[in-house]
Amino acid sequence: DLEKLEGTVLSEKITLRADNGVFWVDTIINGKFTKPMVLDSGASIVTLPYELATELGIRPTADDQTVRLKIATGQIVEGKLKT
Repeated sequence: DLEKLEGTVLSEKITLRADNGVFWVDTIINGKFTKPMVLDSGASIVTLPYELATELGIRPTADDQTVRLKIATGQIVEGKLKT
């Protein structure tokens, strides 16, 4: 059974680009948007800039919980928690 399932797994090489100590990867979001994003293997959540979130139809509001986030550069920023 495992051998039959093995043939259904899709895989491909994903190119990472190193830049100032971080890795960038091209992502496809919702099958529509191709965007470069930082790959942070230690991240527990995905952090999006406001402009990208609104382009994707994610609208932060004053009612959303405000959270403090440490981004890949080490900077602390405030954001809105969305799921």
